[in-house]
Amino acid sequence: MPNQSRHDWPLCTKVYGSVFISGACFLAPYHKPYLSTAQQIALLRSRDMEISDEAKASECLSRIGYYRLSAYWYSSRTSEVYTDPADSKQKTRVLDAFRPGTKFSDALNFYVFDKKLRLLVLDALERIEVGIRTDIAVLLGVHSSWAHREKAHLHGNFTRPHVSAGRMAQIRAQQAVGKSSRDIAKAVGMKEGAVKFALSAPAKAQQSDHDEWLARLDDKFKKSKEDFSKHFKEKYPNDLPPIWVAVELWDFGTLSHFFSGMKTADRDAIAKRYGLPDGDILSGWLRNLNDVRNFCAHHSRLWNRSMPFIPPWPQSGDIATLDHVTTHSRFYASAAILRHLLLTINPSSTWATRFVEHVATLPPNPYVTLTSAGFPADWEAQPLWA
Repeated sequence: MPNQSRHDWPLCTKVYGSVFISGACFLAPYHKPYLSTAQQIALLRSRDMEISDEAKASECLSRIGYYRLSAYWYSSRTSEVYTDPADSKQKTRVLDAFRPGTKFSDALNFYVFDKKLRLLVLDALERIEVGIRTDIAVLLGVHSSWAHREKAHLHGNFTRPHVSAGRMAQIRAQQAVGKSSRDIAKAVGMKEGAVKFALSAPAKAQQSDHDEWLARLDDKFKKSKEDFSKHFKEKYPNDLPPIWVAVELWDFGTLSHFFSGMKTADRDAIAKRYGLPDGDILSGWLRNLNDVRNFCAHHSRLWNRSMPFIPPWPQSGDIATLDHVTTHSRFYASAAILRHLLLTINPSSTWATRFVEHVATLPPNPYVTLTSAGFPADWEAQPLWA
């Protein structure tokens, strides 16, 4: 950190090994050296990982990469409980050494299993994305050909500016007399962070989520090289595509974001098609599946991880086939959502059978189990998977 005095150092409280540092400190820069595959193997062995086929391990580390594979041996690392000096609470930290019996081959087998799982999940996600996009186009197209662009057909929370014109005028008036952002926030009844946002980016602050969503969609249409896009732009150069054309440009994130911005009655109508009590549940499901889709699309580990967004769940008895799902933050809940939606979108699909067959190939490992991914006992015997 050149040209910084002690007064510029960040304030922090952190444990480095067994040393407790409180107050102004430097955050340590990354300084680990490059390691060849041979050195990586030596490092893993020094941490008690069993590597029986060094040539294959070297080939896999060269082809896949140490850090990608590390996600698949993470659960086999040892851990310890410690007292956090910052709040005196008992916490657990993962250590470098591996648990007894940890093998490189187990991590590789887990990697291959997860890769095939992601491809299988992407198959289901594609069908769901296309199916619900079509549901939206059919429902809203009746209201208007450009219902996705018209505020009258969407929820007010989606189309309302982040900061109204009236509130922006109040903020500017307070700023003109020299008030600080904190004083402005008190005067206009807003959080200070929102005031700073309005002052630093006034144009963006006066936009709505819908405005931002449309801008991204229009940019996709402008850049699209798809035949249907080129045809529309050539035949109707002064128009933007109607909703039944526009949905073909939506990815899962675009779909999820738009669905959450639809009117309650319209969301409920589509949710009813899938046997769900209301659109709020389907909106949450789509948000969860968008996270799943991103893990798959970016080749990230899918199995045995907590989902960033925990999906809402129907009340017990509303959908009997989902009552057995009790852990909603793990992968099994997302798989159950996929299966439930596919029962309506493509009831003759063999996806459920293929999913059950693949899960049965999970490599044996005491630290990577069905339970850790949220799978209940005898899950495959549940009516959901029949």
